[in-house]
Parts: sequence; structure tokens; C-alpha cells
Amino acid sequence: MKFLKPIALSILLVVALQQPAFAATKPTSLYPVTKVIDGDTIDVQIGTKTERIRIVGMDTPETVDPRKPVQCFGKEASNKAKTILTGKKVRLESDPVSGERDKYGRLLRYVYLENGTSFEKLMILDGYAHEYTYNSIPYKYQADFKKAQKDAQTKKRGLWSPTSCNGNTVQAAKAPAISTSAPAVKKSVNNLCHAKGTKYYDQTKKFTPYSTVKACLANGGKMPK
Repeated sequence: MKFLKPIALSILLVVALQQPAFAATKPTSLYPVTKVIDGDTIDVQIGTKTERIRIVGMDTPETVDPRKPVQCFGKEASNKAKTILTGKKVRLESDPVSGERDKYGRLLRYVYLENGTSFEKLMILDGYAHEYTYNSIPYKYQADFKKAQKDAQTKKRGLWSPTSCNGNTVQAAKAPAISTSAPAVKKSVNNLCHAKGTKYYDQTKKFTPYSTVKACLANGGKMPK
């Protein structure tokens, strides 16, 4: 039976050599999100340092740029990002095409949730962001993100809705209309749509008014559980 030992050893060596290469393609380090700046910019804790991340492959309407007014659907996109990422940990992935940092010194990274979901694709698919190609240079997930945008646009989600921006987020955000009568629907600060006559309608004091539940949902709202 001694002649089997070299064969068994060879098999073990092959498996051992293959394993590191497979593992290297799946980084698993998770980093705490310390702050959500807006829809496409976050701060994360990497070791002892806080790094600002400009998320690759997507762009959301501006809310914090002092040179620009708050853009259409900017607050909704920022609030959505905060809902998803605040207090969470994320996995980061670089892209050689995009480079390491932008001109402002921010790290350029793809962002994944702990369950492996692409944050960019989620935001684009739900209509909170545009797909973004820098300087017309194709990046790793460009085709996938463009497909997600096409789906959101076709189904008129979020910023693609005619009742929000109709895809034109360069325009300034519209101030909610002031009405002396109670609105048909109140969207709370937690983005919940409360229709008149429902359980929490009268309790909702801070809200954005909408004439219909459909309009509330199209502008980032969701139904109470």
C-alpha cells in the first residue's frame, strides 16, 4: 500500500495550490459605515482611519454641494442611502479602470451590503440613482448597472416617475406645496405613506404631503407594515 502515498500527496498539493487563488477573488473584509454623506458618498472606518468613499458606477442628485441647489430627488436618494447603510458594515471592491482615488482624495470603491447585495445596483434599480460612467470609460459592472437603469426607467420608479423628476434630476427640488387643507396622504420622515383615515395619519406631524398614495410611493415612500 506504500505506492498510494505519493499519489495521495499529489492530490493534496493540487487542492492546496488551487484554494488560495479561489479565495483571493472573494474579499470578505467588512468595514463599519460611520456616516452617510449623501446618496453616493459615505464614510467608513478602515483600521484606525476614517476614509471617505465615492461610490463607483452611480450618481445621485446633489444635496450637499455648496455650488448647486438641492436637486430633484436628492433628499429622497440621500434618505434611502441612510436607511440602507446607517449603522451597517459594508464590503468594498476597487476597480482598476476607475483608479484608487478621485481628484478630491476620496477612495473609489464599489459597495456591497453584508448579504452580498450590490448597493449601486439596488439604488439604480429602485430609481434613486443614475448609472454613471466617468469620462466614457467602461468599468467592470457598467453593463449590469445600465440594465438596472433601463428597468427603473421603463417602470418609472423613483426619479424616473413623471410625478417626481421624469429623469431630469438637474432641476432644483420643488418645495412641497403649501395647502390649508389636510393632504390626502402624508409621507413621514421615515418615508411611510399614511393615507387619510388610516391608523397613524393624525399622529404624523412632520410630513411631505401628496394627493395620492401612488404619488407618495413614486417619490420614495413605502407602505406601513
